[in-house]
Amino acid sequence: ATIENRARRELELGRRALAPRPAEGKIGTSKAEKRVFSLMESSSRRSLDELVEEALKPLAPPRRRVLLQKLLRLEPENGRLILQLAETAAQGKDKTAVFELIARAERRSRDLDEELRLIGLYRRLQAPKRASSRLDRLAARFPKDVRLQLMRAELAIRSNRPSEALLLL
Repeated sequence: ATIENRARRELELGRRALAPRPAEGKIGTSKAEKRVFSLMESSSRRSLDELVEEALKPLAPPRRRVLLQKLLRLEPENGRLILQLAETAAQGKDKTAVFELIARAERRSRDLDEELRLIGLYRRLQAPKRASSRLDRLAARFPKDVRLQLMRAELAIRSNRPSEALLLL
């Protein structure tokens, strides 16, 4: 019963986020926006975050950014939505906005997947020290995760520290 209630709540939040607002014109009329609605209605077990992520993939970054900002107005503490917005912003030239969004996302509690996405953003923004420090903390929390060790070794090689990379492998 709780899964169904959560799915209904997420569906309603998604509909409200994409609902037309008088000042903004019609929302929900483009193919991509209709796809958002159909994906949201297609599965009650998937989270809103996953549905939004899948539905927004085909959109151009400016349109994706607008829709994510609308969703964040409804759920301002949603770390996954903040990360999606940061990833979208990283495709542009405003690195300051990206780092502000990353700082906002870092304050939220995250699972391993979200931590890896943050590290990916740091790597994309060519901030290897930040990526490395987050990766080191993650590796301490999950010492048996081979992916983390490989990522640490790769970062060490890219940072011109081959001897450290060899120790990690």
